[in-house]
Amino acid sequence: MELNEYYKEAYLTCGNIRDDYVFTGCSLDFVNEAKRYLALDGENVKSCCVTFSRDDVDLVEKTLGECSDVLHKKFLARDYVTAKIMKEIFLKSPNSLSEVQTIDEQLDAFYKNDLSRAKDYHIHSYMPHDVAKQINNMGKFELNLFLIDVNSIVVQSSINNFISNRNPYKLRVFTTNETLSTYYDQSGNIIESPHDYMEIKSSKFLESVEESEM
Repeated sequence: MELNEYYKEAYLTCGNIRDDYVFTGCSLDFVNEAKRYLALDGENVKSCCVTFSRDDVDLVEKTLGECSDVLHKKFLARDYVTAKIMKEIFLKSPNSLSEVQTIDEQLDAFYKNDLSRAKDYHIHSYMPHDVAKQINNMGKFELNLFLIDVNSIVVQSSINNFISNRNPYKLRVFTTNETLSTYYDQSGNIIESPHDYMEIKSSKFLESVEESEM
């Protein structure tokens, strides 16, 4: 896939963005290209990529579907999303093998429809502010979330917590859908462009330089 050089440099190069972004309508080819570019750390900036696939999210939805308490379901969805993010952050940090192993065990409970075990991990689960704290300890950081055919409202609202927060790091969200499945976070706040993020259609990356400058 040949991408517009200007957009690639401006938005798919670690260390170059100044705002949070949501990229919509992404093809799988585009997602793979974005991952390839953003797998590279920038100068004095670390880049972290986290993928939420439909298959994984469907398994999580099945587990959460057994939760009769709506509030508990929201808490557990937040646990899942935050655990996924923290795992990739720890993988960028040396000497974090034990933390990664614990998170893998927590995620395994969600994927294996073990609601009781997922609940057991809740009391020790990471929160969105732990993401900010860990990143602060690691220096400049960019977080990239890839949503592959994700239509879950409860998982999307958990992801939106990271869009609505004022974070000490820059955030990119890529979705293969034309829109997010919900624009509310778990506190009921609506996320809006350009107040909380800038939205860019992925098709912009496929235009020629001449077309993008017209």
